[in-house]
Amino acid sequence: MRRSGVCEQTSPLSQFTEQSPFLFKQKAQAVLFTEIGLFTVPKEQDREYLKSIGFIDRQQQLSICSHEVVQLASENALEILDELSKPISYQQAFDALCSVDGDFLGVHQAFLALRKQGWIVKDGTKFACDLVAYPGSPLLFHSSFCVFVKRNEIEWKELQLRNRVAAQVRKTLLLYEPQSQKFIRVARWIPEENRNQ
Repeated sequence: MRRSGVCEQTSPLSQFTEQSPFLFKQKAQAVLFTEIGLFTVPKEQDREYLKSIGFIDRQQQLSICSHEVVQLASENALEILDELSKPISYQQAFDALCSVDGDFLGVHQAFLALRKQGWIVKDGTKFACDLVAYPGSPLLFHSSFCVFVKRNEIEWKELQLRNRVAAQVRKTLLLYEPQSQKFIRVARWIPEENRNQ
C-alpha cells in the first residue's frame, strides 16, 4: 500500500468542518487528468464557490493545488471526476497522483503535517520549492517558509542553492524528512553577522 497510513490521519480541515458544517454549502467538482496529474475546475459556479471559501490568490484567481484537492475530496467536500466526467474515489485520485509524481506521497505528508500545525499550505513551484506555508490567509500574509521534501541523499550544493533562493524571497527553508516525519530548519551562517556565536 502506497499511503503507509499518512492520509489516514485526522486533518485539521476535518475538525474545522465538523465544527462548522455550514462552511461547505455545496460540493464542487474537479477533473483530474490522470496522465499528467493536473486538476481543473471546469464549472464557473464551482470556481466561484471555491474562491468564496478561500481558495483565491492576490489576483482574485482560483488557487488550489493538487494536495488541497485531494484533501477536500477526502473530507467529502469536493468530488473528483476523470477525463470522461465519471466520478472517481479519493483513493483512485491519490493513487493516480502517486503514479504520475513519484514525490507526491512525501510532499503530501509534509502538507498534512503543516496543516495539522495550523499553517495554510500552498504549492511552492513559483518559489522553487515543494510547498510554501502561510501563517494565515495568503491574501493577508506573506508565506513564512519554503518547504523542500528530502528525496534520497541531498548534495550540500543543492541544499545551499535552495536556501539561497528561499533567502532571496525572504522565506526560511524547511527540509522535510519523510522517513522520520520531521522538519529541519535550514539557516545560512554569515560570518560577519554571527561572529560571537
